[in-house]
Amino acid sequence: MAPEPLSSTYLASDVLVELDGEWADAPSAVDALGEPIWVLTAHNPGDTRPGAAANDEANAELRAAIESRGVDWLPAVGRAPDGSHSEASFALVGVDSALVAGLAARFDQVAFFVLERSSLSVVATDGTWRRVRPHRRGA
Repeated sequence: MAPEPLSSTYLASDVLVELDGEWADAPSAVDALGEPIWVLTAHNPGDTRPGAAANDEANAELRAAIESRGVDWLPAVGRAPDGSHSEASFALVGVDSALVAGLAARFDQVAFFVLERSSLSVVATDGTWRRVRPHRRGA
């Protein structure tokens, strides 16, 4: 389920987290919240592209699944650096990778993001690969 060739596309993404009504880049979010910050979405499961309404519905279900576990979340977005594509997402802090991987698998996601002090990682939901790059400030 985790096509590694997509890892380079995901790794090129910018990830932003909403803090106090403002969008913060990944390093700023880590400075404010600590590490790791896990970021996932229910948009575009697997290799399907179901459209905006279905993506919004899936994200509402993911939000309910997160909240049913008593986990707090913040709005996040993963987007192409040129702004040509973005996916509404959820930033989670204070949880472990098993919870995030389980949620990502439940919603048929290929991968999820991990924001740490000096890097952004893309992790395959099934654990078969992980790709890391340094942060880009202001992205």
